[in-house]
Amino acid sequence: MYNSRLVLPLALALAISSASCLFDSAVPVDGDRLPEIVCDQDSDCPSGWLCNPNLGRCLPAEQRDSEAPGLDGAPLLAPAVGS
Repeated sequence: MYNSRLVLPLALALAISSASCLFDSAVPVDGDRLPEIVCDQDSDCPSGWLCNPNLGRCLPAEQRDSEAPGLDGAPLLAPAVGS
């Protein structure tokens, strides 16, 4: 029915590739890259990390950007519209 010489190597290859997919997002590839942890809320993240709902990823608390952008001076629209 099945060629037993092919079943074991294919099953092993499938197991290894599945394991690499599961652990790929949890292990940084290099020293500068942070692990990507998917989240919907802060409680989904490890201690010291907070959820960025726009990205759907946990980020270290010190990297959270909670300050709204602002303008430095009066806004200028050039060329003026309707002139």
